[in-house]
Amino acid sequence: MVDVSLEPDSRRDWRTLERLDLQQLDSPARYYVVDDDLRTAVDTALALGMPLLLTGEPGVGKSSLAAWLAYDLGLAEPLKFRVKSDTKGQELLYEVDYLARMADAQLDESGKARAKHLLPYLRFSALGKSILRTWSRADLEMHQLLDKVWPADQTPESALSVVLIDEIDKAPTDVPNDLLEELRTLSFSVPGLSDESFDIAVGGPRYAGGTAQAQAQALRPVVIITSNAARSLPAPFLRRCVYYHMRFPEIGSDNYRALQEHLNNNVQALVGEGYDPTLAERALTAFEALRRSGLKQPPSTAELLSLMARVQTPGPHAHDAHAWQQIVLSLLVKRPDDREAAKQALDADG
Repeated sequence: MVDVSLEPDSRRDWRTLERLDLQQLDSPARYYVVDDDLRTAVDTALALGMPLLLTGEPGVGKSSLAAWLAYDLGLAEPLKFRVKSDTKGQELLYEVDYLARMADAQLDESGKARAKHLLPYLRFSALGKSILRTWSRADLEMHQLLDKVWPADQTPESALSVVLIDEIDKAPTDVPNDLLEELRTLSFSVPGLSDESFDIAVGGPRYAGGTAQAQAQALRPVVIITSNAARSLPAPFLRRCVYYHMRFPEIGSDNYRALQEHLNNNVQALVGEGYDPTLAERALTAFEALRRSGLKQPPSTAELLSLMARVQTPGPHAHDAHAWQQIVLSLLVKRPDDREAAKQALDADG
């Protein structure tokens, strides 16, 4: 319970506490390290136009790969879809606000007239939007979809997108199978969208009974799918993906040293003149001790970045061993049953 009996002038003013803007470190170009094996998997997915499925422990950098790849290819930020336990396959492509449509249908004549048309209630999700962004402006305008795909100040003729479908293993078991054909062809239909029957496909609308437009391989969206392996994914879905299992770089390896250098450089840029390399080294030493200690949930790159930034802010941790340990435990240990083992590892490491 907070002691409200303290006089106001004896309390700390939260406005005076130093804060770091960690969003400045979010750019993957500044800290993300891609080894040769992962780059080969990425290039294979790009060459074949197939989704890249990434597995690995939480925090190893699966989701961040999409942002790094968008940067590496000179593209805009990825289109993202966070999968939930109740996600349906269609929702990765589009959603319809049926409740609003029903409410409008019960209003006056103007509401009923609006409700007859699906378009006002239609919203495209990351995968659907990425396919539509390969259309020409003329095709989007003809089907009244321009404002569904591009903000008012962004209307290029066509564009390649990187799409992140994050944590697909959270979805019901039938969701990956529901997307088999859509991921293979990168096309889908929206029933009731238009009087004309057509599929929304890469490169433009594909009309029923007509000749399909040439689908430019160069404009096929780059789809990154992540899984924490909470449940097995169906074999037909796996067959349609390029697969790569991401591992945290082995401590002492070239990849680990490259990651360490990136993190050091960027935390130093964030902190400025007050950066203390000794504190940065202590943070790395503590992180390595916990990675080696066999914790059930070992700390990740993102948590290391937070620790390296936190120890650079003022406080007693620079000279108080207990305060230092509490910061390390609060940022790197996220399971109560890991806490005692973590303390022992830190004590043994000094």
